[in-house]
Parts: sequence; C-alpha cells; structure tokens
Amino acid sequence: MDMGLWGMPGTMGMSFGSFLVMWTLMMAAMMLSSMAPLALLYSRTITTHRGPRLTAFGSGYIMAWGATGVAAFIAAEFFAENQNIAGFDNPGKSLFTTIRELTENSLDAAESINVLPNISITVEQISQEDLNKQQGLGVHERVDEKLYKKADSPKKKLSKA
Repeated sequence: MDMGLWGMPGTMGMSFGSFLVMWTLMMAAMMLSSMAPLALLYSRTITTHRGPRLTAFGSGYIMAWGATGVAAFIAAEFFAENQNIAGFDNPGKSLFTTIRELTENSLDAAESINVLPNISITVEQISQEDLNKQQGLGVHERVDEKLYKKADSPKKKLSKA
C-alpha cells in the first residue's frame, strides 16, 4: 500500500530499496557515534591488518542496522495493510485503541512504583484549523515588520562606500 510520503505509513511511501538506504544512512548517522569508543578499543587490541579489520568491523555494524531496517519495513508494510489487527481501521476504533493503550500504560506505570493511579481523560472534538494551530501549522503574521524595514540591503551598503 503506497500512500505517498504525506500519507505516512511506517515506510513513508518509499519502495523497499529507498527505505533501506534511508534507514541505513539514518542509523549510521545516529549509531556510529555510539560505536566509536568500541572501535577505538578494538583498534588498540589489533596489531596486524588494522585497516581491513576496522573496515570490516564498521561495515558489519552498519549491515546489522540495515538488517533491522528490513524487519522494520516488513512490519510497517504488514500493519499498513492490516490496520484492523492493530485496531486502527477506522477513526473511532483508532481513538478507542489509543485511549485504551495510554490508560493501560498509565496503570502499569503506577503499579510498577506502587502508587494508586489518578487518571483523568477528556476527549474533545476540534476542527482541522484548531488542530493546525495547536501544531504550529497555521499562518503566522509577522509582528516585527518594523525591524526589517530599517535594515539596509547589502547593495545599498556597497554603494555608500
């Protein structure tokens, strides 16, 4: 099911190859810094063929994260096609499932620290315009227009010199 990028299923509408490349680059960018201390320690212990061995070490790390991307893609595509299994096949069921999960998680958290829960839930229907405002997606008026009117442009500054 391809919903396009803004439909945002778990794979963001990407093909398998595109998703895997994006996933691997993202994980490399985020996780290589956590691997650096281990790679440094490993580099101190090896004395022969350091370059190839460190390259293999880093490549293996990236390939392992790439393999998790395969599993993530399969799971995302499965649930995008079978939303009813997760309880998200219609808006009402989605709302119920979300509230139930949040409530259960709150109860579990309270139980784990031996505290009696005090849960209050309010559900309010709002317009798309109000939702956009809450998310900061509305049209913003510039309130500091005077600050920009007084500034000289680079061309004016050059001509004055």
